[in-house]
Amino acid sequence: MSENNTTGVVLLVEDKASYAEEVMELLDGSGITLVHIEEIDSEASKELLRKEWLCVLLDLKVPPYDGRTTVKRVRALTGNSIVILTALYHDGIEEEMIREGADDLLIKSVTNSTTLVRAVKVAQARHLRRMTEDETGRLVRAQMTVLTELATLMTDIRDGLSPKPLLKNFFVRLSDPKGKKEIEAQIKGIFWFVGRIILEVGAIVAALRGLGEL
Repeated sequence: MSENNTTGVVLLVEDKASYAEEVMELLDGSGITLVHIEEIDSEASKELLRKEWLCVLLDLKVPPYDGRTTVKRVRALTGNSIVILTALYHDGIEEEMIREGADDLLIKSVTNSTTLVRAVKVAQARHLRRMTEDETGRLVRAQMTVLTELATLMTDIRDGLSPKPLLKNFFVRLSDPKGKKEIEAQIKGIFWFVGRIILEVGAIVAALRGLGEL
């Protein structure tokens, strides 16, 4: 990997070292550097696939995988955009590979420096957009959860602090030993309920502060 990298790094999954050298030459002078692996099953390769890259450049034939199986396997291991580099072409292959999780497809025989660099940059832009959309969705879900908890809490307060159960036949019950115990139990229940409400309010306030810091 070049020490003068200022743009980023792509991960190339390609079993042929000779073509890896061709890709490196195509990227020469673009500011994009390259890390090359020849397989995807070793722990070292899996660890690399889990890292953040500008994108993953993927040959469709990476023994023992081939075609859609290769894409499925790599997609399961990486959250990066995947750009396929293949020597094989047939009608509908782009749509087929995109359905399996790829973002773009380039034919090796007609790929030049310009098309490769453009594909890498577009793939990175797609990845960043997905990350933004995922984060926005996560925030919306978190906000909805807090609002739901708040609505539930307000209902609990309304029902739990209603004076009707306590005041029903209050003086009649107060003069009766059994009724007096019921009143005492109800009052204890109210104090317990207020304590629980205070804890839940604290949890919701903490959640709201957390959302504000995101």
